[in-house]
Order: sequence, then structure tokens, then C-alpha cells
Amino acid sequence: MCEMAGVSPNQLARELTKSLTEYGKLAQHEVHDILESVGDEAKSRVASLSPKGRRRGSGKYKRGWKVKIEGSGSGSTSVTVHNRHYQLTHLLEKGHRTRLKHGRYGRQAAVGAQPHIEEVNAWAQRELEQRIRQALGGG
Repeated sequence: MCEMAGVSPNQLARELTKSLTEYGKLAQHEVHDILESVGDEAKSRVASLSPKGRRRGSGKYKRGWKVKIEGSGSGSTSVTVHNRHYQLTHLLEKGHRTRLKHGRYGRQAAVGAQPHIEEVNAWAQRELEQRIRQALGGG
């Protein structure tokens, strides 16, 4: 059937492969842009929800959020929003016990949880999927 139209099956296969390769490159570029955008928005959201602190120099944790985009040679790309003061993220998100210096052995007290990461993570995952589907024509 292809030969009747003046196109050989090999030419058709080459053209199809070329078109699919171009589409793949465009889609990869589009997904990378979406990752950057959602990563930056997630950083802003988590920073705005982060506790400021009560000590001198407070606000370091809140200002410590960074975005890191990594791509591997196999075509996979990931975005990570992390804090310079990573030691505090779990303590602030989940709460923790502390020791107050009262009496001979001290006294235990709890510092309440201040959730700010989990909520933004869930939002970022939903938003990323929605934007990729929209950009690639999947609805």
C-alpha cells in the first residue's frame, strides 16, 4: 500500500522515527520546564509555611530552602526541595521531646509539631502530574 503512494516502507519508518524523536525532545524540554516551575513554587510555599524561630538570627531555617534539579543520562529528571538546615526538618515537621534544666535531672517537655513539608509535598506531586498531562495533551 505504501509503495502505491510512492513511499517505501523504509522511508516511512525513517520519517516516523524522526518525528517521534523530535516529539520526545520537545516533551523532555517541556517536562524539565514544568519541573523547574513546580520546584520553585514548592520552595516558596514551604518557606512561607516554615516556622521563623525565636532565637537571635531567627529566620535562617525559613530562608534555607533550595531547589535542586538533577537529570541522569537515561532521560529521567528529578527535582528536590531541601533545606540547608536539614537536621531541623524532621524535628519541626513531626515535633520532638526536649530536656528543660529544672531540678537535678531535668524535666522532659515536648515541642509541638509544626507541619509544613508534607502538605507542600502532596501539592507538588498533584500539580506536577496535572501540568505534565496538560502540556502533553493528556487531559
